[in-house]
Amino acid sequence: MTKTNPSLLFFEVRTIICLMSGIALLLAATHLYAWLLRRRDRWLGFWGIGNLLAAVGLALVSLRGFAPYVLAVSLSQTAVVMGLFLNWIGLRSFNEKPPLKKWVWLVFPLIFILLELKSPISSTMAHRITLVASLLSLTAVMMIRELISILKKSNLKVTRFLMALFALFVLGNVTRILAMWLHPANHLTRLPSPVVGFTLAGTLGLLTAWNMGFLMLASERLQNALMVAANTDGLTGVLNRNAFEAAVRRQLLQNKNRRTPSTATDKVEAEGLRDALLTIDIDEFKQVNDKYGHEAGDALLRLFAATAQSSLRSSDSLGRRGGDEFTIFLKGVDEAGATRIAERLRRSFAHGSESDPQIGRAATLSIGVMMIRPGDDSLDGLLARADAAMYRAKGQGKDRIMVA
Repeated sequence: MTKTNPSLLFFEVRTIICLMSGIALLLAATHLYAWLLRRRDRWLGFWGIGNLLAAVGLALVSLRGFAPYVLAVSLSQTAVVMGLFLNWIGLRSFNEKPPLKKWVWLVFPLIFILLELKSPISSTMAHRITLVASLLSLTAVMMIRELISILKKSNLKVTRFLMALFALFVLGNVTRILAMWLHPANHLTRLPSPVVGFTLAGTLGLLTAWNMGFLMLASERLQNALMVAANTDGLTGVLNRNAFEAAVRRQLLQNKNRRTPSTATDKVEAEGLRDALLTIDIDEFKQVNDKYGHEAGDALLRLFAATAQSSLRSSDSLGRRGGDEFTIFLKGVDEAGATRIAERLRRSFAHGSESDPQIGRAATLSIGVMMIRPGDDSLDGLLARADAAMYRAKGQGKDRIMVA
């Protein structure tokens, strides 16, 4: 019976490192090309240069035994650590963090010196690998912390995927350190423990995955930004007309399809609460534009949007229909409550515009209030009735509220 040579099952570390170098080089080219297309996205440049440094460092590692020690060990491993560090810098830039202090970069000459000078760290492979793997793990932990910050700020789903990858990377480095100390006879070309080979092979997959994850992260943020731009008014930041009307139509359909009232619904109906639609027009807005200029007019629109958002509840919606006309959807109010909200908005806006140095005058609002009745499912009809109330307010002297 033929026996298989166990040594054939072990990973050739030099081969794995060469593959890692080649893939890192391809990833560097991908990021740098993307950066050339979008020069303002500095994080792409950091990721590309980081991968390029890692590729060079890994290529030098694979030359151990053929190249001088200073290149194959000291310089190569310093380049690998710096490459991952630049990936972290890229994440910081993506997260809009300020640049690091210049003295931080002195860490890398120090790492090179520790590996180059005769010391316990440079004398044995176990010490060298412990140092480098620990630094890589520390950098990966910093990347996880940065990803947590990005998740809290932007709620990008890809961050969870990347956090899992870097957690596995840390685990792999810890495993590699333990395996190295358990097998002090390990050398570069063939390792007696396949665990170490497996960790390097796993790192090869993680290297590819997290770099693809970086691009997915940037793509998700861009997609979210495009979605926000499609649904919001560029000047005021509130919902644009199409997005607002779509949201109200969904709510009307939900009200119409509600067959079995929930406890919350029963409570709302018992208290006489319904939904309401408000249409608002800024009085004499054209005169503000003509007398003070369009900058003052834009400031007035932004002030109204900010005032309205601060006056509304989280369940309410605010949209700009165009020009100086806005619409508000109030959920679960009675007529007195809708009128109180409108009155609070009218007073706050007048006070805010008078105290704003860019406007300097008390601007007024004409507001039409339309209470939505059971069975109302035509948004166009509701808006027409609310508009009619608003025009009655303008016709009776402006700066007032009328209920349809």
